[in-house]
Amino acid sequence: MWAVVAATAVVVVGGLTLAVMLALGPGGGSAAPVAESSGMSAAADGSGPAPGATPVSGSEVQPPEAGLPTQAPERLPAREAATPRVQTPLPASGAAEGSLVSGYPVDLAGPTDGSTVIDSSVSSAGDTLQFSLRARSDAGADDLRSALGARWSAAGMAGGTADDPAVLSYGDAYSSISVAVEETGTGSVYTVYGVLKAG
Repeated sequence: MWAVVAATAVVVVGGLTLAVMLALGPGGGSAAPVAESSGMSAAADGSGPAPGATPVSGSEVQPPEAGLPTQAPERLPAREAATPRVQTPLPASGAAEGSLVSGYPVDLAGPTDGSTVIDSSVSSAGDTLQFSLRARSDAGADDLRSALGARWSAAGMAGGTADDPAVLSYGDAYSSISVAVEETGTGSVYTVYGVLKAG
């Protein structure tokens, strides 16, 4: 009887041993790693999450914040194309002292408010009109440049760089105009010079 019991015990122990070996696999060492509890499983090659993994908070691509622009801002409107400011036939050449000569482009290059004209001139050749003005003002050099620069900018001309930093210049495809200011003990004397090309 005891022999039967011993044989039965050996069979049971052997079966348990076989079951444990099958569960551990061929390596017989540690069991397969268990996925972490965070819900993110690494891919087999370690390059990213495994398919079907549940993303954790913060892993998603967030939508744009409310109120922020989603498109690039529009560019400023292009400056309008330049057009000739004079037409043929051009005025006759001439000069005047103490006043504006006939044919002088007053709207574009007339004296500033409160100025006294010293002399002025116009000269026509073909489709080109040259003009000049000398005037005296109680205003300072910066105020005169600012007033004339604002007028020329409003007329659609762009500011440029002159050889002399004291000279303010503007122009476009058909026009070129500049002013130089000299401050004196009794105010400022400024000279306006320009060239206009007819269309």
